[in-house]
Amino acid sequence: MPGELVAYDGRLHELWRARVELLSFGDLRPVALGDDAFACIGAPIAGGAVDSFHGRLVVASAASGGVRWARDLFGGVTQPEPIAAGPGVVAGVDPTLFAAADGAVRWKVSSSGAKIETGHPPALVGQRLLYPGVAGALVSVALADGAAAPGPHFDDDPTAVVLALGLAPDGALLVSSRNSQGPRLTRLPTGP
Repeated sequence: MPGELVAYDGRLHELWRARVELLSFGDLRPVALGDDAFACIGAPIAGGAVDSFHGRLVVASAASGGVRWARDLFGGVTQPEPIAAGPGVVAGVDPTLFAAADGAVRWKVSSSGAKIETGHPPALVGQRLLYPGVAGALVSVALADGAAAPGPHFDDDPTAVVLALGLAPDGALLVSSRNSQGPRLTRLPTGP
């Protein structure tokens, strides 16, 4: 039972279609890795059924859809979309940097007590990834080695949860969140 990767041009004409055996793809967006590859997350198929408890990161050729490598991920398909970062791609509920060329693990986040909520993709700010934390805080992960540390605080309300992170055109971090007072949007500077 194969899954399929399909590429379209800007006019929605099909460019190629590639079958990927024993893998189903859901609604997570792929991410470009340079000019010639992309990464996406699928779910393995076992015994004829989609295994939603395990995920698989797939890196494929942007020209043909041919799979270059795949790695199993803990946490199923309910994890954040992969993100291109430095020399590879970060994916998984246990955030891991995989080398774009061969899928080698470069690091896994070492949290040192910083609690990361991985339900949303992080924001890439310079040489760090900012993940949602708990109680109105963000967690900063160094791109060089995966070391995690408390990041900026965006809300003093302990019920605050992050809904999404993004970057404004000027580079400021935008935090869409909800707390006991309702939804809010916070703008945080990212410069030195």
